[in-house]
Amino acid sequence: MNLEDLVKEFADSVVAQSQAIGMQSVPVIEYIRGQRDRFVFSPSKLGEEMSSRLVFDALVSGATRVMSERVARWWIVGSPFDWFADAGSVDELFQHIVSTPQVGDNTHRHQVVLAAFADAIVVYGDGSRQWQQGKAEDLAVLDAFVLKQMRGWRVVAFACVQ
Repeated sequence: MNLEDLVKEFADSVVAQSQAIGMQSVPVIEYIRGQRDRFVFSPSKLGEEMSSRLVFDALVSGATRVMSERVARWWIVGSPFDWFADAGSVDELFQHIVSTPQVGDNTHRHQVVLAAFADAIVVYGDGSRQWQQGKAEDLAVLDAFVLKQMRGWRVVAFACVQ
């Protein structure tokens, strides 16, 4: 039996044991929202905190140039380096806890935390909008800035109520 089969067998047994004792899984976004104190250190400075965490994610993924800007209600983090390339799909990053083994044990990327608390998120890549979540109003202002200043970059823009 190879390692992949052993891991699957172990995971299946954990699920079976959990179901046997009545445990239920909780969607990850719901879990993060319920554990805010574990995931957010400065609730009154959520924009600043999430922006700095996205800059960190980009840098540890290999980016050497990262910009962080504030335009109207939007916090914008971008890099000419696609820091999402090593982590699967955009949906994966914003809907699942994705580990960062290059940083250390028990570490994860922060897009899913952002997805739990931001009012709106817009992701750009290859010169266009690729993904969005929430109340993405006033996109004309955001598009004008991103497509002029960061065209072709990987960009995450978000808005949040402090």
